[in-house]
Amino acid sequence: MKGSIRRRGENVSSWEVEQVLLKHQAIAACAIYPLPSELGEDEVAAAVQLEPGQALDPVEIISHCEGKMAYFAIPRFVRIVTEMQLTENGKIRKVALREAGKTPDTWDRDAVGYKLRP
Repeated sequence: MKGSIRRRGENVSSWEVEQVLLKHQAIAACAIYPLPSELGEDEVAAAVQLEPGQALDPVEIISHCEGKMAYFAIPRFVRIVTEMQLTENGKIRKVALREAGKTPDTWDRDAVGYKLRP
């Protein structure tokens, strides 16, 4: 899988978004991957694994991103997972996240009406 996501005419670097998320003290690991958009191209999705004993909701994750990256790079979808599937080399299997698609535990910023701060 390539390291960038095409969202509404903009290229989003998954690595750059992951670096911002990993600066949050409650986040142990994360993966940014594309999910199909109703408007064509893709939407940005984040799978987040929390540090043991930490609690965090998707709104806090999005709030953490605001002001630290371009608005179009802020994930629309957030999924908090207990563990990440890893490859034989110890990297997160983003292809498995992408193939799973939007699961019942995937939070959708648009569906709940969350508006990004300008």
